[in-house]
Amino acid sequence: RWAELIEFAQTTAGTLLLPVPSGVASDCPDVAAVAAVAGADILAETPALAAWVAGVVRFFAGPVTLGTYLYADGEANVRITAAADVLTQAAMRAAAASRRELSLAYLPSQTVAHVIPAAAAEAQRANAAKAPWWQSMMRYRLAIRPPLSGAAGSAAAEPTYVHDAYSMTQGPNYALAQHMRQWRAMLAYTEGYAVSAPMAPAARTASMLHVHTVATALDGFGYFRPLEAFEPDCVRACLAALLAVELSTPMPALPSPFHLFTRHGFHGGFWRFPYSSDSIGSSAYVLGMVRPWRKEA
Repeated sequence: RWAELIEFAQTTAGTLLLPVPSGVASDCPDVAAVAAVAGADILAETPALAAWVAGVVRFFAGPVTLGTYLYADGEANVRITAAADVLTQAAMRAAAASRRELSLAYLPSQTVAHVIPAAAAEAQRANAAKAPWWQSMMRYRLAIRPPLSGAAGSAAAEPTYVHDAYSMTQGPNYALAQHMRQWRAMLAYTEGYAVSAPMAPAARTASMLHVHTVATALDGFGYFRPLEAFEPDCVRACLAALLAVELSTPMPALPSPFHLFTRHGFHGGFWRFPYSSDSIGSSAYVLGMVRPWRKEA
């Protein structure tokens, strides 16, 4: 993978910086030799990586964006998220000390509790009312919740709704890791950093497809409108465009830091879907196994 990235970078006007052990020449012409030793273990080499990230921030005279895009199964997800937060804090300290412009980027998961726009909550009710007869018969658990009555909701120009989307399939480690990243994003926003954190849709990525039940359930999502499972190339293009938009426009004044994740969203129908994802899981699996839903190209 490193060899592919190096060879691609050589065809562009960009600069690729990558961590390598000390003693490796920065201008080494042997791509294979560099690729063989490039990279680092974020858990075993956290301090060294933090120093490297801080050095990258100080090296560039222009704006720097630190993207945190991580996943691991089980409790490792929590540990790599904690390690990534160490790198984030190192980058923030380096930016402050060297007066560099730093922004942060995340792709939050929708399968945890999070604030959604009021328009999405209204669409949930409308979609529940016009759901197909067979979905009404199945008695799926509704995801619709009343608006908050606390401080975050009362200060907003419109009601504040929380989408309770925790997934038993994903488990507690996944939820904790996601909330750790969301918390850092919200703290950074309150400290004046530009933060891009659009919700990402369900996609047929390697991390999703390596679990057979999840991969099969994705093929059944299309029967539950407006849910949609996307191909990685489509998601990659759309989220790259959202990243460019969010980092090139001023950060808006939000009703609360929790609203950071409603700024933009490529939610794939989750925000407007009236049922909890867990309650439809078995049905989506059966439908995906019997007759996979795939749109024609």
